[in-house]
Amino acid sequence: ENWYRSLALVVSRGFVDCDVQGGPFLVPVADLFNHSSSKQGVRLSFDEGSFLVHAVRDIEKGEEIYNSYGPLSNAQLLKQYGFVESSNPHDIVSLGVDLILATAHQWCAQRGCLGSSVDEQQARQQALRRNGRLPAKAFVLQKSDLFPQDLQVVLHVLTLPPLDYLHWEESNFSEDAKPDDPTAAYQLLLACLEQKQSRYPSLRHLLAKEDCSSSSAINSLSSNTAPSGCLLNEDLEILRHLHSRADRSP
Repeated sequence: ENWYRSLALVVSRGFVDCDVQGGPFLVPVADLFNHSSSKQGVRLSFDEGSFLVHAVRDIEKGEEIYNSYGPLSNAQLLKQYGFVESSNPHDIVSLGVDLILATAHQWCAQRGCLGSSVDEQQARQQALRRNGRLPAKAFVLQKSDLFPQDLQVVLHVLTLPPLDYLHWEESNFSEDAKPDDPTAAYQLLLACLEQKQSRYPSLRHLLAKEDCSSSSAINSLSSNTAPSGCLLNEDLEILRHLHSRADRSP
């Protein structure tokens, strides 16, 4: 237990300088600065064997002075430092390719989509891979780009009627395949996000206790008043934005 505690202290409080051999280094007092993505007041650095603390803006008397631990998502902050940040501008959601493909097949089968047979879906997946439309592991959704165009294309192709897909295939995949009506792509994306959330049973239990699944709790994320459990799940805020955009789509 003492070893794990010591390791956690070094991992969460140690400073690293790429130009200095060894490390991480423990620097008493300097590790007291809390993190903020929006209120950073100091920058910490090494210089010829010295550890420096620079003010990066004017600091008011009595104001708490924050450092920035870097452009980290809440998942990274939770893993590395044991906390999350409300309204973190660096939040991301990673959607695995395997999850997307499995969800797309199930989603199409439930709705009786044309071209939803196993063979048809596999053919489309192979075509997307051959033409570099699918990343090796995952798509990344972030607040500045909630629905990347590459992902729009993939979801659109997976839900195209057979004749439309054949036209796209015969064009040697040169067309952008961006849908005029993105409704189906949005709906499939939401299904993927909800499927991803279902894979965290312990977190879902925590969210259920704090009623994060309700629309009021999801909407509360915009005002930084969400329950602490909600803040552990980055997907909820992305989901709220996507629901809003899907509601406005044709």
